[in-house]
Amino acid sequence: PLPLSTLPLIDPSNTSFSKPLLFPPKQRHCTMTENEQENGTAAAETAVEAATSPGAKDDGHWDADQLQHHDKPGEKKTEDEEEKPHGMLHMPHPHLPHAISIKRLGRKGKGKADPLDWGLPGELTKEEVDVFMKFRDIVEERGGEFRNTIYSFGEEEGEAYTLCRWLRARKFKLEDVVTMVEEATEVRKDARMHDFYPDPEAALGADVAVFMSLYPQCYSGVAKTGAPVFYSKPGVLNVDGMECITTLDGILKFHWYVMLHDYANRLREQKAKNPEFCRFECVSVIDLDHLTTAQLSQRALNIIKTQTAIDSVCFPETMQK
Repeated sequence: PLPLSTLPLIDPSNTSFSKPLLFPPKQRHCTMTENEQENGTAAAETAVEAATSPGAKDDGHWDADQLQHHDKPGEKKTEDEEEKPHGMLHMPHPHLPHAISIKRLGRKGKGKADPLDWGLPGELTKEEVDVFMKFRDIVEERGGEFRNTIYSFGEEEGEAYTLCRWLRARKFKLEDVVTMVEEATEVRKDARMHDFYPDPEAALGADVAVFMSLYPQCYSGVAKTGAPVFYSKPGVLNVDGMECITTLDGILKFHWYVMLHDYANRLREQKAKNPEFCRFECVSVIDLDHLTTAQLSQRALNIIKTQTAIDSVCFPETMQK
């Protein structure tokens, strides 16, 4: 048994401590005087004032006023904004090394946003910023597969761009976005159990080169924006040949491999090469040469629909051009 001198001691005369003390009486000289407490409080208030000043260093802490863009320096919040404070936010999130400050989500200029920039970080309206923060809270609260579905390309995409990509898909309607994520989580459930089929030939049940010769489509190189380039030639799709080497289920499995192993790796590699690359999207080049109405059979459309059905719900807003 331990000697009594080593056990936690409670000093009933010291009301500044509410828990047992772990030091013998002769070592307990940590009680602050009233002057020290006042000086500490004053120092803390000074630090807060400095941190919230216009020239403060970006340390990731922003209140509701700082989150909202103001066209005029020193512009004050309206009464409606005063009644609905969001409190303090801390960014980046500890699990998101590439997250950017929510302060930079709002628009920096007057007028309407460029249609190509709509819904992107730095181009959001106040209402969109509000939806973003609510969605962010839901994602972190639910976590698990709900969160994994959203960050299917990895944490490298960053919180702001990832969440905005999903929000754009449903025009920043929060309930619709949450429903979409739930649907996507269910759609990818079976594939997730198989790690999204990391072996493409095992997924197809055939040689990948033969498959590509029957339906040429692949990612190759990057555009000037850094986005991977996807090439497809539906005009030379050979349905009869594909049915000889694989099945619709095999094509579905192969597509999971393409999106979450091939395409996702290309995005992460590009991010590692260029930290400024934030838009996890691709540039699609569709060659319609030799495409005729005779080729648009139900069998051919089933193959295309199988792929697009996954992309539309599980990988929204990934086509840049």
